[in-house]
Amino acid sequence: MDYRIPQFAPYLGLEELQQLTYCIADNWITAGKKVSQFEAAVADMHGVERAIALCNGTMALWAIFQSIDIKGCEVIVPDFTFIATAGAVSWAGGIPRFADVDKETLQIDPQSVEKLINVRTKAIVPVNMFGKNYEVEAIQEIAKKHGLIIIEDAAQALGVSYKGEMAGTFGKASMISFFGDKICTSAEGGMVLTDDDALYEKILRLKNQGNLSTGNYKNETLGLNLRMSDLHAAVGLGQLEKFDWIAKRKLEIYEEYKKHGIKLLPMEHGELPFRIVAFVNDAEATRLKMAEHSIECRRVFYPLHLQPYYKDNSDCPNSVWAYEHGLALPSSVLLKDSEIKEVCETLNANS
Repeated sequence: MDYRIPQFAPYLGLEELQQLTYCIADNWITAGKKVSQFEAAVADMHGVERAIALCNGTMALWAIFQSIDIKGCEVIVPDFTFIATAGAVSWAGGIPRFADVDKETLQIDPQSVEKLINVRTKAIVPVNMFGKNYEVEAIQEIAKKHGLIIIEDAAQALGVSYKGEMAGTFGKASMISFFGDKICTSAEGGMVLTDDDALYEKILRLKNQGNLSTGNYKNETLGLNLRMSDLHAAVGLGQLEKFDWIAKRKLEIYEEYKKHGIKLLPMEHGELPFRIVAFVNDAEATRLKMAEHSIECRRVFYPLHLQPYYKDNSDCPNSVWAYEHGLALPSSVLLKDSEIKEVCETLNANS
C-alpha cells in the first residue's frame, strides 16, 4: 500500500550523489578507501580506536558473538527488541535469555537481568531501544559483579550520548546499524566499535574469509565475506555530512508531536528518537484506523519470548504491554509540520 504520509523515508540528496560519483570516477566500487573513510569517521565520532564496517548490523553482531566464543553459553538480551539481537546470539551457538524491560523507558530492566544470571551466563546485551539510553551504571555494576561481558546493541543509537559519552562505548564492543530507516543510512550496513585489539583482529578475519590482508590468498582461519562496499560507504559518508541537521530535525519533530498532546516514549538529554513511539489503547486497531486515512504507523517489536522460534515461559509482562500499546508514528525528517498536525489530529480521533 502506498501511504500519503509514510512511517519513514530516508533523506538523500546531493551529498550522497557526490560521494557515489567519487566511487564511479575512481572506478572502485568494492571495499576500498570509502569504507576506510567511513570507518574512520564513525570511530572519530564515538572516540574509539577501532571501527569495522560490515555488510549489515545482524552480521556485525554475529561477528562479535562469534569472536568472544559464546558457544553453549547463555547471553541475556531484552525481550523487547528486534529479533536480530537474539538471532545473532543463536547463530553464534549461544543461548539467548530474555530479560523484561522498564515499562516507562522500554529499556532492559537491571532487576530482570540479575534474576537470569547463572553459571552459564557469559554476556549481557543492552539495546538502546528507539534511541534511548539504558541504565548504564546498573548494567555495568551487574556485569562487574558476575564477571560478564557487555556487548551493546546500539543499532538505533547513532548520535545518542550519556553523560557526555557516546552510546556504544560502554562495553567490550558494540554494533551500530546503517539500515535504511536509521538516523543515518548506508542502505545496508553495520559497524562494530571496539578498543579491544584482539577482538578487532578476530572480526577482521571473520569478515574477510579468515584473512587479515586482501593482498594474498593465505587464509589463517575460516571466515565469510561480510565486507561493506565502497558504494554503501559512500552513501553513509554523505549522510554523516548532514548528521547535525538530521539530528536537529528529529528532535524538532518529536517536540512538534508533544505540542499536540500525544503520549510519547519520553526522550531525555542526549537521547535521539530513532522512531517516535506513541502509546495508545489498542495498537493494532489504531494502526488500521490510521491506514484508512493513508497514514502509515507501525507496530513496535514483538516480544522475543512469544516468537514462534523462541517461544518459552519467560516472565516479561512489560515487553508484552509495550507491543500491545506502542505505535511508531511517521518520523522521517522529510515530514512537514502540517503533516505532523494531521497525524496527531487523526490519532487523537481514532485512538
